[in-house]
Amino acid sequence: MLYSGGCPSQNLVPLLAYALRERGKRGVLIGSNYVWGWESNRIARELVEASHGRIVAEKYFHFGDCDFEAIVPRVLEGAADFVLNNLAGESSYAFLAQLEAACERQGTGITVLSCNFTECELPAIPRLRHVRLLSCGPWFDHPGNGFSARQRVRHGPQIYSSCYTNAYNAVQLLARGCDVVGSDDPAKVLAWLHAISHSTLMGELAFNPRNNHLALPCCIAEAGDEGFRIVHRESGVRDADP
Repeated sequence: MLYSGGCPSQNLVPLLAYALRERGKRGVLIGSNYVWGWESNRIARELVEASHGRIVAEKYFHFGDCDFEAIVPRVLEGAADFVLNNLAGESSYAFLAQLEAACERQGTGITVLSCNFTECELPAIPRLRHVRLLSCGPWFDHPGNGFSARQRVRHGPQIYSSCYTNAYNAVQLLARGCDVVGSDDPAKVLAWLHAISHSTLMGELAFNPRNNHLALPCCIAEAGDEGFRIVHRESGVRDADP
């Protein structure tokens, strides 16, 4: 199996390094109650404590939970510098809305970090005036992006994100491999994929033969009225450490 999506060394680690450097060292960890939330927050706690920071609170919620009236005051009263949001779907949207409303009432603000929030989800949340939402991923859309413009001509006025471009890259690489080796033999296609770097929408990328993960670029972007704006870009690509 080949893996073209990001893992913590490619998103969570650089995102936290940026937040600890730029925002402060007191964090709140929240997440949906399953393995991705648990493990992401475990890694985050280790990184924060290794930098002599402090986790103010840590809380997990069932899928679909949308009541955050208990945790939001703890976030704002605990003098946290940032929240790492590992909630999924509707829970994430409800949390952001309730946190934004509480910040507005109190005349304060806070930074929220995410490794899974994309352009497609921005219509599901209110305009953020007091919450600064930072997301980390290998690709973000931007005005004038040629790929997105071509896709909209072919498929209509849709929103494009790193999830879409990852899938697009994967299909393109599979098709090229089958064409080059002259068959769809998995061993032959895999050998070709391992042998060279590949031109993709995210630049020249290569699979690691030891773990079959794709090295990826890393961008940190801030949500705004016009979508995401990249505020930091890691140099080169980051290897996967699954």
